[in-house]
Amino acid sequence: MTDIIIFSGQSNMQGETESRPIEQPVKNAYEYLMQSDYLEPLNHPVGERLGYDENHCSKVLLDEAEKKRGSLVPYFCKEYLKKREKVVAIHAALGSTVIDKWQKGTERYAMMIKKINKGIEKVKSIDTIGKIYFIWLQGESDSITGTTAKDYYAKLISLKNALKEDVKIEKFGIIKVGYFFCVARWLNHVPFEERKQRDEAIMGAQEEAVKTDKDFVMLTRITSELSMDKQYISCECDGHYNNKAMKIIGKEAGLKLSNIANET
Repeated sequence: MTDIIIFSGQSNMQGETESRPIEQPVKNAYEYLMQSDYLEPLNHPVGERLGYDENHCSKVLLDEAEKKRGSLVPYFCKEYLKKREKVVAIHAALGSTVIDKWQKGTERYAMMIKKINKGIEKVKSIDTIGKIYFIWLQGESDSITGTTAKDYYAKLISLKNALKEDVKIEKFGIIKVGYFFCVARWLNHVPFEERKQRDEAIMGAQEEAVKTDKDFVMLTRITSELSMDKQYISCECDGHYNNKAMKIIGKEAGLKLSNIANET
C-alpha cells in the first residue's frame, strides 16, 4: 500500500537552500514527475518546472528546488516512513506566490491538480493507494502584500475545500509559516513592528483554521523559532531556510503526520 503526500506552497516549500545535500535516496519513497510520468527514487533535488513558456520566458506555474538544491521533502518522507509502508511525494510549489494564485480557477491550481491526478493514476497502476495528504507551507508573500487574517483564512478554507473535491485529500496539513517580512533586510522600508504584525496575521489565520476546521492539522510550529535564528537561515537569502533547518522542519512535520496516519 502506498500513501501519497502532496507538498505545496511557495519558496520555502519549493526549496531555496544554500546547497544540495549529499544523501542516499529515501528507502520506499518516490517522487512523481509528470513530464516523464515516472516514479523517481526520492532524493534532493525535488520538483520539476511546469507551465514554462520558452518563447516568452514566463508563466512558470510550478518549479523545482531553486538551483537544484535542498528541500524539506526527503527529510519529511524519511521520518514519515518510520511508521508507514511506502510513500510517493508530489511536489507542487512556486516561490513568491500569494494564496490568491493557488485558488481554484487559476492556471496554477489547474496545473497542480493535473499533476496530482496523474500521479494518483500512476500509483494506482502499480499498487493500492492508502492515505492522500496535502501539505502547505506558504504565506510569506501574503504578509508582504498585507493580506488580512480574515481574507487569508477564507482563502485557505476555499483551497482546502477545492482539494477535497478534486483530489479527495484526507487532511490538509499545515507547516506553520515563519517570520519573513520582519526579518528580510531588503524589506526594511516598512517599520519592524508593522512587518511583524503582518507576519503574525498570517500565522494567526493558520492557527484559526486548525482550531475551527477538523480537515486541517498543524504539523509543526517550529518555523517561528527557526526563522528568527540566523544559524537556520540560508546565507544567500533572508527568510529562507538552510538545509539544517529543512531537516528539523521535515522531520518534525513528517513524524506528526505519520502518527496521524496510524491513528485513522
